[in-house]
Amino acid sequence: MTTDAKIKDIINREIYFLSINELRNFIEWLKVLHVLDYKDYNVKQIIDEINDKWENIEFRNKIEMCYKIQFTEGEAMKVKIVNKSGFPLPKYETKGSAGFDIRAILPKGEGYSYMLYPHKQVNLKTGLYFEIPEGYELRIQGRSGNAMRYGISITQGLGCLDSDYRGELNIFLTNHGNKPFEIKHGDRVAQGIISPVYQAEWVEVDELDKTERGENGFGSTGN
Repeated sequence: MTTDAKIKDIINREIYFLSINELRNFIEWLKVLHVLDYKDYNVKQIIDEINDKWENIEFRNKIEMCYKIQFTEGEAMKVKIVNKSGFPLPKYETKGSAGFDIRAILPKGEGYSYMLYPHKQVNLKTGLYFEIPEGYELRIQGRSGNAMRYGISITQGLGCLDSDYRGELNIFLTNHGNKPFEIKHGDRVAQGIISPVYQAEWVEVDELDKTERGENGFGSTGN
């Protein structure tokens, strides 16, 4: 049995043993990756859809991605990366780390540094190029130590590298502190987190459902 056929067979068998929440989660992933077109699905419909469209390579790749998300616990997601930084690949520092560190690459290389002055911004190269799987983003956020000690943050708050972007990852930093901040070649300046994303389907209406809170905004729940 080929790997593709094995995965189809496993999905057809294991999907019957999913709890209601697990099944709902699996269906949501199928929707995120645009595998399913209908609003509501039951188990038989999912299996029929898988079997009917299995010969379509694009469809099969998306189903296999959903399978890996739902049925393979503990396996690391495979992400393609081109590394022109001159440093080892990014890594997770601990077993429970959500993010991996991203290093700055300065034009003149080792032994050089850049001084980021208060209330100024800088665009830093990383030498890293990612192919993020469809249905995910690479979220870029600042390092908490730099923020707490020096007031250094990602300029736009959070950065986002989309799954269809193939250019170099750049890091935009702002110094909100009162002292110059030195950035050396190879310094860890940000963290990357791979996260699932959903594309919304807008439903235009004349009014929204009522809630107890209504239009009450900032400070409406007290101090």
